[in-house]
Amino acid sequence: MEKKPSELFKNYLTENKSIESSVKNSYQLWLNKYVKKKDKQPQEKPQGKRLIPGKMYTFAYLGKEKINEDTQFVDHRPILLSFGMADRGGKMLESGINFNLIPFKPRTMIMDRIHKFYKSTIQKNWDNLNNGKEGKKPIKINYDLAKKILRGTGWEMGYAVFDRKMLMKLEVIDYADWTPMTAVYTKAIRGKQIKLIWAEYIKRMTKPMVDNLNN
Repeated sequence: MEKKPSELFKNYLTENKSIESSVKNSYQLWLNKYVKKKDKQPQEKPQGKRLIPGKMYTFAYLGKEKINEDTQFVDHRPILLSFGMADRGGKMLESGINFNLIPFKPRTMIMDRIHKFYKSTIQKNWDNLNNGKEGKKPIKINYDLAKKILRGTGWEMGYAVFDRKMLMKLEVIDYADWTPMTAVYTKAIRGKQIKLIWAEYIKRMTKPMVDNLNN
């Protein structure tokens, strides 16, 4: 992964000729490879339900939370860049950035930062997998560290936690598929419409910039 993710994503859009085709092809890749298992199998198998920080995952989330003012939506098929376990009120939960909750352009901004700070670990893992070895070295990231390295990307709106007991059909997204996953939406959010989630993301992402200009 020598090129920046934003450059790879730009090339992906060019290859697919439009954002619409890119989204469609990304969805089909995700569905056939990681859900239905029709096509080529994923390169790496998960370690039970333990998520490794810095790996990207997809899974079925079985949570039955009621939709209300506090819980406006539930994503049952996340695309999660793992931060590992996080303590939430004394309960340890799997945490990370759910790409489904983030518009496409900010996703590339986030991935560029991840690439900048962790590319050596990511590349080493990828090389090991391509050579038939294990590529499970985690990156050192958590919520507090992400606030520093991902500042200005709005990533907090995509931050999510999941009860490991509610995770089923866990799959590790191949490094080679990280670019297509930058353009995927898995269509499994219950509650608030995705266009409203994305609109709020952009609003919150840009508001601090406007506030700074006014100060």
